Amino acid sequence: MFRFSQVVLIGLAALLTGCDRDFAELKFGSSVVSDKVDYSNGSWIKAVYLQEIESILTAAGADPDLVKIHHDKDDYRGQTILLSTPMFGGITTGQKTAIKTALDTIIAGRSNRLNVRFTPHLQALDSEIADTENESYREAIASLEAEYNTQLTLDDVAIGIAYNLSDTYMAALQGNRESSGEALCTVSMTLSPLLPFSDIKVLQKDGHVTGFALVKAMNRGFISYDIPADIHVDYPLLQTRLDNKEALISTELTNSDQSPLNRLTIKTLEIQVGPIKEVKHQLGKMNNMSIFALKDTCRTMAAEKLGRPFTYSMGESFDRLESVRFL
Repeated sequence: MFRFSQVVLIGLAALLTGCDRDFAELKFGSSVVSDKVDYSNGSWIKAVYLQEIESILTAAGADPDLVKIHHDKDDYRGQTILLSTPMFGGITTGQKTAIKTALDTIIAGRSNRLNVRFTPHLQALDSEIADTENESYREAIASLEAEYNTQLTLDDVAIGIAYNLSDTYMAALQGNRESSGEALCTVSMTLSPLLPFSDIKVLQKDGHVTGFALVKAMNRGFISYDIPADIHVDYPLLQTRLDNKEALISTELTNSDQSPLNRLTIKTLEIQVGPIKEVKHQLGKMNNMSIFALKDTCRTMAAEKLGRPFTYSMGESFDRLESVRFL
């Protein structure tokens, strides 16, 4: 009888020791599961997600070794991470609260708007007004406000193809249907409210970008004026990219196939991220599979180069966290 009791107690202790209980469910906007297991830790979860969770646990005062971080095998998309602790022991209620606060803060950032402020260089325009006799120009400048504010909503990435028509003609003369060009990564954004201008132009001098201009259309678009302006956004990294001309805001691609006539407002714009690679095309056209692959690369580029808020919906980072449920 004594020996039987020992066996039961030992078995029960082993059962309780090996029993974990899920306490949190994290859902992401992209797959968190790697193609192969990391043999250094036995985890299938991608390192970028695993490391961030471990950092959050440590910051909350919890021992990462007491929390099992694993993916939900019932989620066929591989977008769910489960956090588990032993049935007895594990982490404290206070530590769980700190973990939840950290995760909720990341999710809350997803609702922040991308506010943009355009500030025309009004003082620089004063001298031009004095020198011109064009009454319509005087009226256009006089009607300008000190600043224009709008919010940008992400549509998706868009791929532009930069190419030289002469290269296309030369390729055709040689019997080639395709010619070479450079694929460009841009992010398409919708504005609300609309801006009372026809375009946003990138200003250049001697092949170098010098700034931005709002284009004011007159006479239904037959005449237009460039109004230099500063651009300010709420996100520090994106602002730095714009200040250094490493990212550009324009309507060059958005309005490339539209006539400026009667276009008096800006509804959409693009953020130019940069070149992707040289590609083969037919007058700027490519097959759907090639465009799909370029867009995938572009999303990663946009997230890495521009940071938030683009990391909330593009690329591989913990910002892809969409919801948290504590069980």
